[in-house]
Amino acid sequence: PVQPLCGRVERQGGLSRLPAMEADDGHVKEHLPVIPIDPAACHKQKIVDFSLDENVKRFIRPNRWFAIDAANGIRLFRVNIVVFSMASVVLWSFVIGTLAAPYDENGKNKALKEFGDVWQYWISNNFTWLYIGTQDAWVVFVIWIAFSKYGDLTLGKKG
Repeated sequence: PVQPLCGRVERQGGLSRLPAMEADDGHVKEHLPVIPIDPAACHKQKIVDFSLDENVKRFIRPNRWFAIDAANGIRLFRVNIVVFSMASVVLWSFVIGTLAAPYDENGKNKALKEFGDVWQYWISNNFTWLYIGTQDAWVVFVIWIAFSKYGDLTLGKKG
């Protein structure tokens, strides 16, 4: 038997399922377990301090993690090798591809000239509304959070 987090959970075929419920159209629907609305009411979870390497290594594979510290224990940087290497390959392929592009008769790089003359104009004409809209949505979201019940929530360590 499975210990329920919240409510009653039944074990069927190796999966934990909530009891089936009948929909308005008469069909029976099964519900997978969901995150409870108030997790604190169901269980207590210990807060993990991810500033410590041993806590980070519990959640990721140690062979994908690289950290360099100064001699006196000051952390210089931490790197997820997979993410860092993939992002570097993509970035440097664009840089090298742009710099390796042929030059026109005036001695200007054709790729940079095309981006500056064609693509930059097209993007700024067609997607300015998207940029302004996303910035407005971000500001509205931050103001909503500030005036909601989460407005006094402390992000980060206390003190």
